[in-house]
Amino acid sequence: MRRAIRTIATIAAAGAVAAGGVVAASGTASAATTCYGGAIGLQWTTVYQSTTGPDTATSRCHDINLRSATAYPVQACVIFLKNNPNENCNYVTQVGSSWATIATDVLDGTHFKVWVQAAGNDPGPYSYAKLAF
Repeated sequence: MRRAIRTIATIAAAGAVAAGGVVAASGTASAATTCYGGAIGLQWTTVYQSTTGPDTATSRCHDINLRSATAYPVQACVIFLKNNPNENCNYVTQVGSSWATIATDVLDGTHFKVWVQAAGNDPGPYSYAKLAF
């Protein structure tokens, strides 16, 4: 019975690769898939800036990651909430359509917000991004 299940899993994985899919391997690729697989969508009016959250960092990712969900870049910064009554940003990062780290080595359970703003010539009326943490 176990052999049949193992054979079926092997055939399914081979079929996924042959069809152009990606099969997660062990190690970093698997962790990245889990991290980005838990991403949430963001939407805001293009001509304005917006702040998301508050959110709480999880064990899915070691960083806070963002990517624009359109062809236009966005600017973002992380606002860590502990001991930060004025809600100051860490630093502003311009992010394109590829995943970019906007805060590194974030501890699990850390509370934060993300400030986002359309960058460049986004025609709007809404801007979209994905946030993984």
